[in-house]
Amino acid sequence: MRRKFTFGWIAMSVLALASCSKTDPGKTPGVPDGTPTTARITLSQTGLQSKANDPNGTAEEGKVSNATLYVFANKTLASVVTFDANSETKMFATTTGPKQLFACVNMNAKLAGLNIAPGMELSVFKKKIQKVESLQEFKDNVTKANEFWMTNLENDAPVVTVEKATDQDVTDGLQNNFTIKVGRVCAKVDLSLSSAVTQEGGQLEDISYKVCNNPKEMYLMPVYAGPNYEQPDLLTPNYDKEFATDVTPGKVTAADYFQTDAILLSTPSHISYMAENSNKPVYMSKATYLEVKGTWTPNADQIRDGGTINKGTTFYRIAQMDGQSHITGYKPGVYATQPSVGTNEKVVTYTDGFCYYGIWIADNKITIPSLKYTVKRNTYFKVSIDDISGPGAGTPGDVTPDPSKPVEETVNMKATIDVQPWTVVEQHAGI
Repeated sequence: MRRKFTFGWIAMSVLALASCSKTDPGKTPGVPDGTPTTARITLSQTGLQSKANDPNGTAEEGKVSNATLYVFANKTLASVVTFDANSETKMFATTTGPKQLFACVNMNAKLAGLNIAPGMELSVFKKKIQKVESLQEFKDNVTKANEFWMTNLENDAPVVTVEKATDQDVTDGLQNNFTIKVGRVCAKVDLSLSSAVTQEGGQLEDISYKVCNNPKEMYLMPVYAGPNYEQPDLLTPNYDKEFATDVTPGKVTAADYFQTDAILLSTPSHISYMAENSNKPVYMSKATYLEVKGTWTPNADQIRDGGTINKGTTFYRIAQMDGQSHITGYKPGVYATQPSVGTNEKVVTYTDGFCYYGIWIADNKITIPSLKYTVKRNTYFKVSIDDISGPGAGTPGDVTPDPSKPVEETVNMKATIDVQPWTVVEQHAGI
């Protein structure tokens, strides 16, 4: 039996307040804007377990526990309508005339602290700061786990016209039934090894990854410099802020970002999630990347001092420096014992053979950096490692050796990224 809720899914990744009308939407003849009337929101959750409408989604990602509707008139909040999972339909009082509808799903516990009330301007509402300290918060409404936060995805909700209608016509779905499409506020990522991956100079095993540089603050709704979801830069709280080593007013530090727990590629499911992120200019210190970790065993012809390096054995490389303690590259080969170094060089230790790589999350079909390295809501990045050409960095910190530099696309690794709707992005990488 199909169960109805106060929001209905048009597709698995999209929640809807169903829209239909006996006539085209328009102003009721002879009825001035602002006349009291009613509207109905009916939500119907169907077939999520079948994944029929979203091959990239899961039942967990489609759960709906509660939802709140925000009705705006003339860019000002006119009313707030709150629903829960037990509400099959909701008729609510409103007024005739143009309206914009915004929805937040599985977020009621978080919304309580944002002080959103009628009279608030739309521009203020959309930029309400939502704090996120960990990945779990994106899919936890406090009372129940694994229910993903969702909001509108477009820059501005389309204008709908509320007509003068009888309660019966609204109940029968003949008038004032409207639709809002929403998606999850986070992005999704899956890292895998290509079936045709090539490895040069050795073998990388026991591979895991974590998502780094997730901003701890985001706007309640997406805010774009352009008019649409696909158009110019996504604006975020950290968008144009400079990065600083120490706490400085108006700047961000490493403490303003979080990283996810590591996931082994050998596990049956190695999917993770990412926070919305957009920057201009795009620097290492702020852009989202995957920190890939593995155990590197070099081939015998790569060992410069004639020693033996087995899997899990500590080895060494010689890094080339820029004179400011930043690594610019590595000399060829590895060493079984600590080597001597020259000017502007240092020894990098690979303890127990562990090494690290960075894959910058990007849509490589885009060439403008501020758009290419943007992580949008409800976007699925499928990342495939195609080539591994060396042991990478010796510590996580050396993956981004100079935070003030623009992002680099490869660090001894090549990857392909495919962006798909959930929205999906495929990325192929070499490391």
